[in-house]
Amino acid sequence: MKKVAEYCFRYTLHFKFLPHSLVMQARSAKYAPREASGKFITVYTRSPAELRRTLEDLDREIGGWPGPYILSDLRWNEGPLYIRYGAFMLRFAHVDDGTQVAAIERPDGVLVADHREPRFVLPEWVEVPDFLAESVHPRMSGEQPSEFPYDVLGVLHFSNGGGVYRARRLRDGTEVVLKEGRPYAGLDRTGEDATARLRREYAVLSELQGLPGIPQVFDYHTLGGHEFLAMEHVYGQSLQSWVAQNYLFLSGAGDGNETREYRDSVDVIMDQLEQAVRNVHERGYVFNDLHPGNVMIDEDLNISLIDFEAMRRESDDGPRPLGVPGFAAPDSLRGFQADRYSFNAIRLCLYFPLISLLALCPAKAATFIDTARDRLELDEDVVTELRRSLAAPGPAQSGLRPADPELAFTTAAGPWHLQETALQASIRRTATPDRQDRLFPGDINQFFHGGGGIAFGAAGVIDALHTAGVTGLDPYVDWLEHDTLTSRVPRLGLYDGAAGICRVLHRMGRADTAFAIYDKVAEESAGLFGTKLFDGLSGIGLTSLDFYRRSAEPRFLDHAVRAAAVVEGAVDSGRFAVGAGSLSADSLLRDRNGNAVENFWGGLLYGWSGLALFMIRVYEVTGEERWRRAAATALHRDLDECEAMPDGTLQVKNGARVLPYLATGSAGVAMVGDLILRHVSDERIEGALPELSLACVTEFSIGAGLLNGRTGLIGALHQVKHRLDWPDVDKQVDEGVASLNLHALCDEFGLIFPGDQNLRASTDLGTGSAGVLQLINVLAGRTSELLPFLGPEPWTPPHHEPSATAAGAGSTTSEHR
Repeated sequence: MKKVAEYCFRYTLHFKFLPHSLVMQARSAKYAPREASGKFITVYTRSPAELRRTLEDLDREIGGWPGPYILSDLRWNEGPLYIRYGAFMLRFAHVDDGTQVAAIERPDGVLVADHREPRFVLPEWVEVPDFLAESVHPRMSGEQPSEFPYDVLGVLHFSNGGGVYRARRLRDGTEVVLKEGRPYAGLDRTGEDATARLRREYAVLSELQGLPGIPQVFDYHTLGGHEFLAMEHVYGQSLQSWVAQNYLFLSGAGDGNETREYRDSVDVIMDQLEQAVRNVHERGYVFNDLHPGNVMIDEDLNISLIDFEAMRRESDDGPRPLGVPGFAAPDSLRGFQADRYSFNAIRLCLYFPLISLLALCPAKAATFIDTARDRLELDEDVVTELRRSLAAPGPAQSGLRPADPELAFTTAAGPWHLQETALQASIRRTATPDRQDRLFPGDINQFFHGGGGIAFGAAGVIDALHTAGVTGLDPYVDWLEHDTLTSRVPRLGLYDGAAGICRVLHRMGRADTAFAIYDKVAEESAGLFGTKLFDGLSGIGLTSLDFYRRSAEPRFLDHAVRAAAVVEGAVDSGRFAVGAGSLSADSLLRDRNGNAVENFWGGLLYGWSGLALFMIRVYEVTGEERWRRAAATALHRDLDECEAMPDGTLQVKNGARVLPYLATGSAGVAMVGDLILRHVSDERIEGALPELSLACVTEFSIGAGLLNGRTGLIGALHQVKHRLDWPDVDKQVDEGVASLNLHALCDEFGLIFPGDQNLRASTDLGTGSAGVLQLINVLAGRTSELLPFLGPEPWTPPHHEPSATAAGAGSTTSEHR
């Protein structure tokens, strides 16, 4: 750092750097984003000549120093210097799937994607300087080195530590798995890199050869500084995938023979797994990273272990290098005891897959064991073993405990006083007005989208508290107002940014600030191509339309109709972003795994149902037939994305999974379908609604949240139940409410809920406690809006004169019109 900084100051070169060694270590961790890994300092040169001089000068100072290979860049000599052609300032371009990508400006002024990918990409207009040409060619050609003895056929998995590939050995055609280790990358909690773990895996596998369930090891190679382990290709699927496909209470099954057959299958699997782990222990090793993703299973229920890189000798008493939340044993357990904990966590996962929550609150295991016993009629000896092995060894590091019994959720009718008081207490006592990045602890998305938004930030929490009748919120509103007005990278959308924030500020009596923010949104969204409800024109247009119906000011209607015309064009074209500047999603390399916003393309927040919601509201206010047609067409597009399941549900297909949730799945489609059917006779929507609604009745949900969990499923079923000819629909809503007890936790202040994927406690609207509080607000009759603008009542045009404050500010029931 010292050498590079001194050089940059000497030659007035702009540069940036990671501020702390812990940040650098996090950037180099096994599952850190590969495209940014290894980057410590970035220097911005102004010309090819300056670039060459800087490279040559710094190479004399630090050339050859060890460091990870930066996958997105071109290496200069032996490193650690790397080069990438990219934008100096953060700008965004719109993609036709409705997302945004970092952009760079072409010579003709058009914004195109600034490819920040784990591969070296050179814009087509860039002329490579002569001094770099020899290095660029092999990175751009994609040719496989001739000395490598394998032909790579495909990718099975990527991590920052390297890839796992399906390959064919050239000398005899044997199909193998190649596991890659990148030096100085993929660091674990002990500081070891991927190559150190891969060498250990090779040594361990060599010693375990011949044991049942252990893959055969073939060779070990080094190429370009990266190391490769060739091993037997174990066919089948992971046990994690097997559970997702076969767990009874995901499919609505679970009676009689099906329950017995499922228990029998679990016994077959666990007997084999127990023997495999015992064999490893008898050789003196601890597996250390036992979880369903590291167990493969074939069609005949035969299992094999994979991924041995965390294994240690039983005598090694150091910390575990890796671990999956819920399956990793508490730090107080070591050696064979730790493996036994993980083994029984896997068993419990097969009986009740909410295991990830145990990382936050290990004492929840008792609740899950009792639930599994009751649902699957487990033998008492199995229950006893699970209790003995998974009993919490002491207080959770998080400080969380299972919710107190008196705070139990019962039925949709309440009473709610104890629960809402406990929720409000925890939310308010965990607020941090002195922090600049966020006000309330929430989902990790708040650090990407900002701490103010409705979905993951302060606005959604304030709105839920206000609707519940909580007073004394001015310090929170002050924080939100200041954060929005001073934000360096303001986002515009309803759920991620300023449109949603100005709605909440308006409700809280800050009309002047709300309208000032709105004017900026209206101006900056004029060139916006994205149309999704979460961050695009549908959400912004709804905000405009809502202000119009409250104020009767024509400017709000004008902006809403302009936005509606763009959204209508998107519906007609079948592309979420329209316009000359939108990019093709097919031109981008994307990792579609995980729960990032760009990985969803169906449902209410990220799919066509959000556009349909905007269209039907415009129709209600204007009465123009074109908007009603567009609403039905948009919803049909989401129905095109749905898949009929064997259990009779209709769910939104999202890659390899199907989703029932409010933000991303069936529940949101059903709620908007209900609104459309109030104005349109549509056989397809009417026929789909019961099947969409049935997806809300699932007996199992990994998450509790409003957007992608149990809370949203309950709220959706409650709102659409009037269209369902089900004799037990009220009972099903009550059962959903009671299921919140599986997720409920207590901190030192009151009641709190885990956020997305159960990785951290959350108080935000989209994933945590504020979302549960908003559901209570709906069930208690304080509001009909589970989410902004989603209430069942039709909107009407304004019937009053314009006012300076746009009447309705501060009213907890102002959405009832």
